Amino acid sequence: MAISFDGRAVTAEFLRKVREETQPDKALALLKTIAETPGPSQTVSYSRGLAIAQFVREMGGDQLSVELDLMGTGNVALRFAPTPRVVFLAHADEISYLVGGAELPPVCPEDEFAMPLIPFCNHNAQLEWSGTAHRYDPQLHRLRQVAEGVIRTGHHRGQQQAWFSWEGHGLEPGDRVIYHTPTLLDDSGLVRGKVDNALGIASLLLAASALQRAGRRPPVWFLFTDEEEGPPQANASFARSMRRLIHATSLPAETLFVEIDAHEVPHDVTPAPAARFAEKAKFGHGVVTPPDIYVPFRQFARALEEHGIAVTENTGYVSRSDSVAVMEKYRNVLLCGYEARDTHYRHGWPTASLRGLVALAQLVACISVAAEPSTHP
Repeated sequence: MAISFDGRAVTAEFLRKVREETQPDKALALLKTIAETPGPSQTVSYSRGLAIAQFVREMGGDQLSVELDLMGTGNVALRFAPTPRVVFLAHADEISYLVGGAELPPVCPEDEFAMPLIPFCNHNAQLEWSGTAHRYDPQLHRLRQVAEGVIRTGHHRGQQQAWFSWEGHGLEPGDRVIYHTPTLLDDSGLVRGKVDNALGIASLLLAASALQRAGRRPPVWFLFTDEEEGPPQANASFARSMRRLIHATSLPAETLFVEIDAHEVPHDVTPAPAARFAEKAKFGHGVVTPPDIYVPFRQFARALEEHGIAVTENTGYVSRSDSVAVMEKYRNVLLCGYEARDTHYRHGWPTASLRGLVALAQLVACISVAAEPSTHP
């Protein structure tokens, strides 16, 4: 059974409360909290997951179910119902690096203090960036920062290589290195910093807060995955944490999964102040939304535009994300998100639009109340 979208559920009163709860100043404060909380891959349940749980407590969601290690998979979940009709996905891990080993050059040719790194995902940065190293503390069950330095880029045996440079020694196996960039808003409304995928997390939490304020408890889950930033060479080795969860779950076949992630634009393009949706990822090599989901959703999105919610279609390129694991078991997958550039620090600061975050939160809230089982087989 497919999913349809009932626009009648998006009433004027509901939209009023959603807009009140998704004001830009609140969106920016939440984005800063999430983005500036270290969240290397494999640590989310005790890093950014704690920030997510704190936000839910502050919004008065004590009766909502927050799981910091859902089914032992390392993923974090905010659940409005025991069984969902819609599962929204936003990966909570950020670009991170492992400490290198003997097979890598011990030092950067230009920097004797540098230590080789192994990227969880591809290393795309063409510039030097500030970075920090974090270590797990078994007593506190938390990360603690152990070094601050620079993530450098060079070449080794014809391949691009990353190093971490700091005036000290002592990084160990198990440590994680991440980028260290604050969240800044410029006069044009563009926000830069660790937007990938802190902006996706913030959009889901704002939507959850709006639903709470409106007194709505639709059967939705907001899922924050732990290990999306994985090796991208093949679908079979990508989105590890979501793959673990898919094996652990047995949800109704008609469940709709909505992936929330960045829709990358070139370095010289200004990210749009709007939410985005797309039919396909990786030119069809990833998810392709079934037509009986996509066509009615396009109509629903057009209706939301008439209500003043900025949402537009992306017919271009969308990177793969956690949906590549979902599609192995569930067919109803929808791709939504926000425009961003340089999400992996290729040519500059990761940058997105604050208004795009606001619009995405409003879109998620509307999908939450409007999605329902289709009357068609």
